[in-house]
Amino acid sequence: MNRSVVVSFTVALSAAFFPRPTLGQDIFGTVRDSVTGTPVRGAVVMVLGANRLPIERRLTSSSGSFSVATASGVYLRVIRIAYLPFERRLNQIGASPLVITMVPAGRMIGEVSIRTNPTCPRRGDQRQALSLWSSATDALLAMVVATADSGHTGLMTQIMYDRVMAQRGPRILRQSTRRVVTGNVLPIRADRDPEEFVQDGYVTLRPGGATYYAPDPEILLDSSFAATHCLSMRGSPRGDTTRIGVAFAPPYDRRSLPDIEGVLWLNRNPLSLHSMEFEYRGVPQVVMNMFAGGRLEFKTLSDGVPMISSWQVRSPRLGYLRDGRPVVAEIHETGGLIADGVLTDGTSWSAPLATLRGRISNIVTDQPVPDAVVSLDSTDQRVTTDTAGRFFFDQLLPGPYVLRVKDSVAVHALKVDEEGKIVPDSSAVMQLVTRTATIDLNVQTGLTPFIETALPWRQPLLGCGVQTSEFRFVVMGIVVRPDSTPVPNVPVRLSWSDTTSGVALETTVDAQADAGGGFVVCGIPSDRPLGTRVVGPDGRAHTGPTRITRSHLSRRLPATMRAVTLTIPGS
Repeated sequence: MNRSVVVSFTVALSAAFFPRPTLGQDIFGTVRDSVTGTPVRGAVVMVLGANRLPIERRLTSSSGSFSVATASGVYLRVIRIAYLPFERRLNQIGASPLVITMVPAGRMIGEVSIRTNPTCPRRGDQRQALSLWSSATDALLAMVVATADSGHTGLMTQIMYDRVMAQRGPRILRQSTRRVVTGNVLPIRADRDPEEFVQDGYVTLRPGGATYYAPDPEILLDSSFAATHCLSMRGSPRGDTTRIGVAFAPPYDRRSLPDIEGVLWLNRNPLSLHSMEFEYRGVPQVVMNMFAGGRLEFKTLSDGVPMISSWQVRSPRLGYLRDGRPVVAEIHETGGLIADGVLTDGTSWSAPLATLRGRISNIVTDQPVPDAVVSLDSTDQRVTTDTAGRFFFDQLLPGPYVLRVKDSVAVHALKVDEEGKIVPDSSAVMQLVTRTATIDLNVQTGLTPFIETALPWRQPLLGCGVQTSEFRFVVMGIVVRPDSTPVPNVPVRLSWSDTTSGVALETTVDAQADAGGGFVVCGIPSDRPLGTRVVGPDGRAHTGPTRITRSHLSRRLPATMRAVTLTIPGS
């Protein structure tokens, strides 16, 4: 049996779901606090029709002003969290400009009419819970109205993330992030109608997995949410007297459906949205044991309008034992936050996030390396070092990252100049050498680690005219088919890894085979695994291992040269 709740805010709850008629004459004015006389910002001003359904809605500005079309309206209604609703017939409010005064709610509880559901236990705090839920929905409605109000549009940067968490504790094993710039001040959508949640719940099974949903403000506003959850008061968390909560839980007759149970927290003074946390119910016990659920964080902007500042859903990826029992294979946290934004009325905000800076220098000369590309794996963050070799990242979520530094240098073929000297031929590139350094690091909010990395960037490649104790070789190679037919004019790559000062360094050498399938590269180390990659004429890449030895096995080649043959499958 469904539980229906009829309260004084049911008219406001329907506001998001009705189209606007043709606009008529505007009324305008300001909304002020009846006690202090200060402007009431972020209040929802609505024109209601004869059927008491909203036909026009606007928000008050930072100065408390508003302008709304009356159209065929009959009533003017103004609501805002922490205030008692204001309502008058339009023919009783006088001429514009209006001055509307709203009375602070204080500890007063508005009258509510409750038609109880027998499956919800009778509680002495039910009336107070419904009243507090009513106040919360005033703020949620302002959030929804803001998405269509031209005065509350703008640009904001969202950071979306997907994290794999440790099975126990809050440790992040790995994460990927991306930034999205949008003009939508309501960053999350449930992508389902309220009726679907009533009928099917908050988890849907699909081949190979499941989708876990979180409620958005419009779902919480819909009367079906309060009608399908038992509400009760929740005291402040231990040691925190600044908050008060409304707990919600599915009644017993809905325990067979995947639903949510949690608390909507509000700040006490001034009364405002703080956060919502929930866990999934009606799901396998193994899912409940890992506390699958979610959390929304709210922030009230300087213009009085609340917004969702961060959101996340914690869900498992299940595996199955041979006997069919489910086990948690991975725990994912998927969500996002608003990094910064500016609205058209000048309202702005920014979130406290982590930063990272560093310097890339030459390991031999200690000179800075400019124009090296520095990136963070599994993100869209990429910068280039400046003339001092420095780089900087901001708007980073706390957690583990892989810092990747990449730089390339061309090795030119040699020629004999007019004076008979052997010099590089700037018109002919023999090979392109790319060095990529990777560094594992962990960043935290409030700290800016400095990464000082000295690497052999842009040094002459060992074995290309420069020798040290680690001997490098010139390699003469050929690309062939299994029948020894040469493969002409194909890209060839050799790669290997080094470690210096705890930094993993990968070097790749790219060259081009000539018309006879031959290629020449220099600076190749001996007696270590070499990766090979050849892109065949059909565009397919063929990879494999090879190796050269320091022992000189061929009398036909000079001591500084070695030979390799790379075989790719036949066409």
